[in-house]
Order: sequence, then structure tokens, then C-alpha cells
Amino acid sequence: MFNKREHLSKLKDLETISNQIGAGQDFVQGGGGNTSIKLNEELMAVKASGFLLSDLSTDQAYAIVHHQDLVKFLAENSAASDKDYNEAASAATLTEARASMETGLHAVLGQVVIHCHSAYANVINCSTKAQDLVRELFPEACFIAYRAPGYQLSHLISEQAKGAKVLFLQNHGLVISADDATEALELHAKVNRQIKDHFALKDFPEAKLQYEGGALRSESEFLSKQLRKHADDLSYEFFSRVLFPDQRVYLQNNIAFSNKLENKINIDLKSYTVRYKTNEREALAIEETLVALFYIMQQIQANDLELNYISADDSQHIDGMDSEKHRKKVIGQ
Repeated sequence: MFNKREHLSKLKDLETISNQIGAGQDFVQGGGGNTSIKLNEELMAVKASGFLLSDLSTDQAYAIVHHQDLVKFLAENSAASDKDYNEAASAATLTEARASMETGLHAVLGQVVIHCHSAYANVINCSTKAQDLVRELFPEACFIAYRAPGYQLSHLISEQAKGAKVLFLQNHGLVISADDATEALELHAKVNRQIKDHFALKDFPEAKLQYEGGALRSESEFLSKQLRKHADDLSYEFFSRVLFPDQRVYLQNNIAFSNKLENKINIDLKSYTVRYKTNEREALAIEETLVALFYIMQQIQANDLELNYISADDSQHIDGMDSEKHRKKVIGQ
């Protein structure tokens, strides 16, 4: 039985780490990223699917889960389906809020877990030298080869990284596992700072919007410059080469190369602007994803590294994931 008053102190810690990480577009784009805290030996609070980390408070945007049930499921099922995993996660959840698809990895890791889509970490993760770079720069960290978010990723982490404090997820993001909220935030900051310093990375450009004629338009100077730079290459095929899962979630089938509002994302290659035909929350999620895509590409190439794309099969697998459809649906409301 969950009693919020009994666990209020830890829920405040979860709110603190979630809001701090969620405030940075360089760490979280759109509805990506999730956090958790173990309340006791049985219960865990984890960010709920479809919410932003900045939404989380002691009153909302988290689910309460019997974490040991998921630990047991992952240990006993080496070839489960996404459906089986989602059903197990649902059965372990005590609240109406739906637990993040990454609840499994949170269950098998430490007392406090931060999973973010750090643009700095993804300069490593989305390069062909990712594993070598992690070994060189973070010898104590664990490199996790790409697996689809949800069951596949959680199961691999349960096998390879239970005791790890820093995990680099290929073509995906960064995970920090710690004993308390302070350690988690400090370690998160240290890892990202070390990456920025080593590669001399530029600060992440701000994604921002403004209303124009009843529609939302990108106000990102960086994005406009990148559209101009890549103008000869931009095509549906260009965007279908996937560097990270959220690119597929937010961009696939949503793009029109047009100066009219023909789709959710309308890229005008004459003025190098982007206009959005959706609500402000989803438009900003897409804008942040576009900025992250071009930023990661830019910084990888600036460091004489090569881009590493997710395979076509893995990209298509993301399309069919119920958890990703749910997350996209909620943020689009």
C-alpha cells in the first residue's frame, strides 16, 4: 500500500532531480527522459509516461510501482515480447498514471536513477567510435549496445549493468544510478561537463517558438542555419536515417517540404524556416528534437567522428511500440 505522506521526503527528492534535469533542453528534448527513486524495498516512484520531467511534483506525473516484480520478470524472461513487458509493468503499477516504458531499467538499478537524452553524451553515443570513447573517457562506466526502449533495453541492462553508476546507451542517452538525489545530480553534472570539456562542445542551442499568423514558427537561429547548410541534402530520406529514438517518434511521417501548413512539420527551403501545425507543447517537443538532431550531427563531424545510425529494422520497431504511441499521443493533446 502506498501512503504519499509516509514517503513525502523522497518524493520531494524525485521532484527536485526531475525538475532540474527537465529544465535543460540539452538533457531532455520533448517528453524524453525519466527519473525514479526507491521508496522502500518494495515500492518505487518513477516518472509517468507522456509527462515532461518539468511536470513532475509530489502531486503528479509519477507512477508507483512494485519494483521487485519487474526485477523478477526481467530475470525470468530472456525473450519476452513488448506486450508481455508492458503487461508486467502495468500489473506492477499501483497508480492510474502509466509508468515510463523504461521502468524496468529503473527497477534493476540504484536508489535514485536519472535517464536523460543528453545531447553531449549523444555526441559519443551516436558516433561509430562510441564504445571506444566510453572506455577511454569513462573506464568505470558501462556501455550498452543499442536496444529498443522498453523491454529490450531493460533486459540487457539487467544482465550487464546492475551495479553500474554511469551507463552510456548507444544511440539513445545517459543513465546515472546513485544512492541519493545529491549524488545523482552531482554525478550527472560531472559526466556531462567532462564530455563538453573533452570535445570542446558548444553549448546546446535554445529551441524556441513564436506565433505567426495563427501558426507556430521556429525561432531557432541555429536550426535555420543548419537547414541552409544542409539544404541540398534535405529530403524524406535524410530524416529517415535515425540517430536516436525520439527522432523517429517525432519526425517520421510528420514532415512536409512546404511554405504552407501541409503537415505537423513544414520546412520551407526557400526561407529556411520551420512552421508547425500542432499545439505548442508538441511543436516545442519537435523543435527540440530537430535542434538536437542537427547539434549532434554538427558536433560529431566537428570532432572528425562518423555518424552511427540505428538500423532500419530497429527504426521500424520503434514505430510499432505501444509505449511510444502512448507517449506521443499524450504530449500531443
